Amino acid sequence: KGDWAQAASGYRQALKRNPENTEAMNNLAYALVNLDEPDEALEWSSRAVRTEPGNPLFRATLAQALAGTGERERALALLAEILRTLSADDPLHEKIRGLRERIASDAL
Repeated sequence: KGDWAQAASGYRQALKRNPENTEAMNNLAYALVNLDEPDEALEWSSRAVRTEPGNPLFRATLAQALAGTGERERALALLAEILRTLSADDPLHEKIRGLRERIASDAL
């Protein structure tokens, strides 16, 4: 947890310098998911997705935050939507599929 806490702190600092930094928003959300703080992760990932709705990484982080807050079905639907938009040979496709399988089996 120490590494994720340190990462979260760094992303918070980056957002203080540039509040519109969507990559820092998403990365903070991802760190918060890993710190088991899904409610705050959901806030940051939602904000990143609102700013860049077509970004599949941001949407995947949102799905993880949703799953963490108990919104498993919404998370699975979002991941299915992401998979439909990615070509099968996109390197992200395999990662998103694996994430979807983990959430579906409640192994997140």
